[in-house]
Amino acid sequence: RYGLLPFEDYLAQVNDDMMVIIQIEHIEAVKDIDNIVSVPGVDSITVGPFDLSLSMNLPGQFSHPDVIGAIEAIFRAGIKKNIPVGNSMGFDPVMVKKWIDLGLSWLSCGDDWEILMENSKKILDEIRAIALQ
Repeated sequence: RYGLLPFEDYLAQVNDDMMVIIQIEHIEAVKDIDNIVSVPGVDSITVGPFDLSLSMNLPGQFSHPDVIGAIEAIFRAGIKKNIPVGNSMGFDPVMVKKWIDLGLSWLSCGDDWEILMENSKKILDEIRAIALQ
């Protein structure tokens, strides 16, 4: 709730409201996923698909069976420990259905960089239209 509360109130409660989401981004982490999900205090798990695929020498090949298998291993490990799992790759409806059917708890449809770029472009366009005439 940063920015929604007076700053002093935010500071007083931020630690109580903090959520710890770990993002698995490397094949070595996948190999050790059972130990990782056993760390106390993990509230949710997600995957960094591009970095994961890169660490597997399959950059950007999100539909490659090995990448899908690694992502599934991450999700299954979290689900087995009753830790909510989520995915930020909500672009392919077929894969979204696969992850939901597996037991996904949450889904983010869009990337942070994409949202930042779109808003930055909008602001820049407004500045150009008004201030730079």
